[in-house]
Amino acid sequence: MLRIGPLQIHQPVIVASGPLTRKLTLLQDAQRAGCDAVMLKLTFVDVPFPGQMRSFSVPGQTILSPIDKRLNVDQGCELARQARAETTLKVFANLGARGDQDAHWQILADRFAAAGVHGLELNFCCPNLDTTSLAATKTEHGGAQIGENPDACYKIVQLVKQTVDLPIVCKFLPNAPDVRAVGRACQDAGAAAVHVVGLPTAGLPPIDPTRPGIPDMPLVDNVAFGATNGSICKYSTFMAIARLARAIDIPIIASGGLENWRDFVSAVMWGASGVSLCSSIMWYGWRVVSELNQDLADYMAQHGYTNWQDFRGLALDKLTSPDKIVVRPGVCCIDRDRCIGCGRCTLPGHCDAITLQDSKARVDDALCIGCGVCQRLCPVGAITYDAM
Repeated sequence: MLRIGPLQIHQPVIVASGPLTRKLTLLQDAQRAGCDAVMLKLTFVDVPFPGQMRSFSVPGQTILSPIDKRLNVDQGCELARQARAETTLKVFANLGARGDQDAHWQILADRFAAAGVHGLELNFCCPNLDTTSLAATKTEHGGAQIGENPDACYKIVQLVKQTVDLPIVCKFLPNAPDVRAVGRACQDAGAAAVHVVGLPTAGLPPIDPTRPGIPDMPLVDNVAFGATNGSICKYSTFMAIARLARAIDIPIIASGGLENWRDFVSAVMWGASGVSLCSSIMWYGWRVVSELNQDLADYMAQHGYTNWQDFRGLALDKLTSPDKIVVRPGVCCIDRDRCIGCGRCTLPGHCDAITLQDSKARVDDALCIGCGVCQRLCPVGAITYDAM
C-alpha cells in the first residue's frame, strides 16, 4: 500500500498523466484493469498552443512525441467530476503553468479542489513552454525549467498549499544540477510525495529512407524536438529514485520506462514507494496492469512479503562509487544442453573467448573476462556467470 498524505492507494500501478487519462472511458478501463489511482491529463488555465498527439514509436524502446493535446481548466475539471462520479479511483489533477503565473496555479488548484479531486500533481516536467532558454533561474518558463530550479518548486508548492488543503505531488525530471535539492525543496515546502520520471532524452525521429528528407512520423508536415519516453528511460529512473531516496523522507512515485513486475520490484528496491505507468500500457494494453498485479502478488507470496513497502530500499546499501565496486573474478558458463548453436554469443566484437564447436557454443575460460555482454544475447538463457 502507498500512502500519499491521508490517501491510501492499495494497488501497485498508478496511471500516469498522459493519453491514457484524457477521458472518462479510459479511466474506467484503468479501474477495470486493477488500478486504484490515476493522474489526469495535464491541464492549463489556457492551453499554451493547440496540439494533437503525433509520435514516432518503437514498441519496447521509445515513444517520441513532440506534440500532444492538453486540457483547459474547464475540460480538466469536467473530467475530474466525471471520474469522481463514475469511478472509485483516487483522482489526482495534473496541472501546469509558467513559473511566474502565480494566479494560474491558484486558479487551477481552487477549481480542481471544487471538482472533488483527491490530490494535485504539480507538473514541473512538461511541456517546455518557452524553448529559447534552458536556464534553471528562468522562473518565467514552465515545465522542465521549473523542475530544474529548487527555489521555483518551493515557491509554487507553498503557494498551492496556501490555496487548497489537498495532498500535493510534485512531478519532475532528474535533469536539475542536483535532483536531490529539488526533492528536498518540494518536501520542505509541504509536498506529500514526489513523482520522478526517468530522464527522457530530447530527440528527433529518423528520416524515412523511402521519402528523402521527410521525418518518419505519420500525419505531420514537420517536427520539433520531442522527449523520448518508454523503456529506454528505465535505467535513468532507477538512478533518480536511488538518489532521491537517500535525500528525502516523503514517498517517491517513479515512472519512465517501467513495464512489468520486475521493473516494479527494481524501482521499489531502489527506494520508490510506488510506480506509475504509461508507455507500456499504450503499447500492450491494459492487460499490463492486471498481469503486473498478479505477477507481483506471486513474487511477494514467494518471498513472504505482505506489502511492497516491506522491500522498499532493499538495494540502496549496494549503491557505491565506481572506485568502491567489488569486482569478483569469474567467467561465463554455457549450458550445452540448452544451447541451440545460434552463434549470437560469438558476435561481440571485443570478445574472443566464445566459439562454436560441433554446433554448440564453448567458452575458453582463459580468455573470458566476465564482462556481462553475452548473457542477454542468448535467446534461450543458456549463459550464466560463475565466480572463480
